[in-house]
Amino acid sequence: MNNKTELFTNILMYVIMAISVVMAVFCVWDPNIFGVSSDSAVGTIISWTAILLGLGVLGAVASGVVGVLTDPKGLVKTLITVVGVVALIGICWALSDDTPLKLVGYEGDQNQGDWLKIADTSLFLTYIGLGVAVAAIVVNKLVDAFK
Repeated sequence: MNNKTELFTNILMYVIMAISVVMAVFCVWDPNIFGVSSDSAVGTIISWTAILLGLGVLGAVASGVVGVLTDPKGLVKTLITVVGVVALIGICWALSDDTPLKLVGYEGDQNQGDWLKIADTSLFLTYIGLGVAVAAIVVNKLVDAFK
């Protein structure tokens, strides 16, 4: 990357981080002192999380497209990665359960079917990602120790 692009991405990263920290503090603290209900604050931070997720996916797709255009041979590796991720998501979806939970005092309509499968799939993917990250750290430290 050139210096202007790197400067822009660093500034953007710090702006997003500052907004996220302010929103997290606002949500954790009592938002009622600002005249905002707790439900509204949580809804806002969930919307912010969805926006960040969308930006992350958009950035990943854009960098993948740029990578393929600059290195067409990398297309095979990219396709293998995409197929692997889709297969992993499919396996996690197949393992997820849609049995309604018994939640005291909850009368909403999101305690059923696909919502529960999405939540389970997300949890499984998070656990797998955590396991892969820990394994990568351990393997990296072991490789460094034996060099």
